[in-house]
Amino acid sequence: MKILPCKHRQPCPARDPSASPTMSSSKARPSEELGDALGLSVVHVSRTLKVLREDGLVTAKSRRIVVLDWEGLKAAGEFDPAYLHLKTAA
Repeated sequence: MKILPCKHRQPCPARDPSASPTMSSSKARPSEELGDALGLSVVHVSRTLKVLREDGLVTAKSRRIVVLDWEGLKAAGEFDPAYLHLKTAA
């Protein structure tokens, strides 16, 4: 299997398990790195982050995304923790 390089010409942790998960380009924006890791377009990630910032749920500073309101983020993403629980055999 051929490993495709990320846009930043470094091994992409999402595509190459041997690549360091901390590798990144100093010029890359968080939306570019998230897009590469999640298989989403940079435009989609940028627009989504913009909405989350406008709603006061996250902030992006110094190439880091910080969650300001976990409960609000869970509500915005319609997160349901119940799907994580497995039913045990009776």
